[in-house]
Amino acid sequence: MNLHDFKKSIYSALVFFGTLAILSVGYAAFLTINSSEYISGAPLTGTLFGKVVSNLTDLNTRLSNAETNGGIVPTGAIMAFNLTTCPTGWTEYTQARGRFLRGLDSGAGNDPDCATRTGGCTVGSTQGDELKSHTHTLSEVWDNSLQTSDSPYPPTGYPIASDGGNAGISGGSNIVPTGGNETRPKNVMVLYCSKN
Repeated sequence: MNLHDFKKSIYSALVFFGTLAILSVGYAAFLTINSSEYISGAPLTGTLFGKVVSNLTDLNTRLSNAETNGGIVPTGAIMAFNLTTCPTGWTEYTQARGRFLRGLDSGAGNDPDCATRTGGCTVGSTQGDELKSHTHTLSEVWDNSLQTSDSPYPPTGYPIASDGGNAGISGGSNIVPTGGNETRPKNVMVLYCSKN
């Protein structure tokens, strides 16, 4: 998925959930009207008209409260934005600068050093980069090009090659590093903001 498609997906999701929230508020406001009064075909009475006005007023109040009280997004929620600064009512979540978000372990055992690291297993704690401990196996038969003037022939632990094959090792006795300065998956940069 390219960046343009990603932005379209986020926008579509926000529009969908925003529309769903407005419809839910509207439905809740009109839920108290007795639908049988409409079905009966009876004329619009003062009582029924009063219910409609009351429910429209209630709907207006709910929508106003949603705008002034933060709407459908609760305080403390974290959202990703395709912006360089957070929108009004939001503050940059600085702990996420240059980091991926990680779910609270809550005893699941998926975060093995949770209890022992500085900051512990708490919301807002950060974690440094790390590679899982592992080994590399090197299988090498004796190659007389490895021999130096003071080494025995053949050296201890190296059988004599019967097929005459050679395996070169560059960088002296070290494995030559390649790659960058961190391990990471493909990703896209966003601005994480927290709802005030």
